[in-house]
Amino acid sequence: MERNRFDAAPLLAGLGALILLIALFLDWFEPGISAWTSFEVLDLLLAGVAIAALLALADALDLAHYVPKTLLVVLGAIAFVIVASQLIDRPPAAEGAGLEEGAWLAFAASVLMLLGGIAAAASISLAVSVDRKGPGEPAEREAASPVPPASRPETAVRRPESDAMRAETTEPTDTSATLPLGKQPPAGD
Repeated sequence: MERNRFDAAPLLAGLGALILLIALFLDWFEPGISAWTSFEVLDLLLAGVAIAALLALADALDLAHYVPKTLLVVLGAIAFVIVASQLIDRPPAAEGAGLEEGAWLAFAASVLMLLGGIAAAASISLAVSVDRKGPGEPAEREAASPVPPASRPETAVRRPESDAMRAETTEPTDTSATLPLGKQPPAGD
């Protein structure tokens, strides 16, 4: 992978993990019950899953090498199943309570983690280029040109003519199309 490009799939999973960590501190159930107060062990499991997914984000940004990309699917699935099950079957501390923004934010975060993990494991390319050059820079125009480099006039190779061909030709030839831009033909041509 190039230095100025990175895969966005682990970034998506890492973003979901960060949002999930934040959602654990928000109110999940009415009146003011957070995940830390309503869950017994699942809150710790969700925090551990989110931290492991953040390590995968560090791996995607070449900051560390801890978590393989295929593990992102497992982490996203665990987070999704736990959050969805708690939305459907509320914990005893929140029995009969309505859902608040923390629960929905955690659900969206777990979906992001799962989608990012699936994209990373399936090698679906979500590469992001962080090149500082503008879209009209010369280097990008040459790279984006559909004409192969050998057939472009500014890079074509000038082939020497044989002595027999030079003797038959009495008219001067225009070699400016085969020379690199800004170069003048030699004085003898």
